[in-house]
Amino acid sequence: MRPQHVQRVPGEDLPPELVVNPHTMRIMAAVLGLVGSGLLAWRVTGLLKALASAIQIHETNILSLADGGRSTGGNVPVFTGAPKHVKQAERRGLLVTGFVCMIASASIQCLLLFWS
Repeated sequence: MRPQHVQRVPGEDLPPELVVNPHTMRIMAAVLGLVGSGLLAWRVTGLLKALASAIQIHETNILSLADGGRSTGGNVPVFTGAPKHVKQAERRGLLVTGFVCMIASASIQCLLLFWS
């Protein structure tokens, strides 16, 4: 029997392995932040490479058309398929997963601010 003046702690009637303590939540927030920022950095790097490739193709096309084929002996090479590189780099699933991990990390950290 518990005295009346003792305040009940949330989760005290749960088995110990089911109770999440603040230390565990801080670790979860750090891991989610690390995973989220890693995924976002990886995806942004991939998108920047694809955009750089598309810009390079575009620049080469403009230069070859402006040259009128003088440097290539009358032939004007035109490269196509630039949007394909950008489309392949878009992989939205990983981008969304990265944002979800970052939002979950920030939410846990905010929760811990009010919990502590």
